[in-house]
Amino acid sequence: VPARLRKYSKEIQAASAEFGVPAPFIYAIMQTESSGNPLAGKEKHARNVARGKPNNQGLGLMQVIRSTFGGTTARMRRQGIPNVPEDTEEAQYDPTNSIRVGTFILSRHMKTARKRHQEARNNPQLAESLAAMYYKMGPGEGTPERPGAKLYIREQRKKHGNFNPE
Repeated sequence: VPARLRKYSKEIQAASAEFGVPAPFIYAIMQTESSGNPLAGKEKHARNVARGKPNNQGLGLMQVIRSTFGGTTARMRRQGIPNVPEDTEEAQYDPTNSIRVGTFILSRHMKTARKRHQEARNNPQLAESLAAMYYKMGPGEGTPERPGAKLYIREQRKKHGNFNPE
């Protein structure tokens, strides 16, 4: 695991245990999305806001879109999950918040993959690949045939194979 990601090992291990998502998968998504930069997306987001453009920029380590972050934290609260971060842009740049919210989203996408694709129920690698695709494209948009889906899965899988936190 690269040093820039390893410094988040404690947060990743905690989120992995809390939401049942394998730590190597979280590392791979973080590497793919932000390369371990907790402020990833901040400058572009600020430019978009200043120009009045839609708020669709991923932010932080896990690159969660602002509106998705808000909806996800609300869902986490409704489900009784403790210590849910506030729905603020600054909270989203906090590594612990980004990792927890991103991992919660991944856990939901893995459940969706297993529900939609019977073959993913007993194939963790397939469930993770589909969850990665949903994470990138949204569960309503993500299909293996969609342009970019196979490339993203291949990139994530290549990085995933390189991450063994032991």
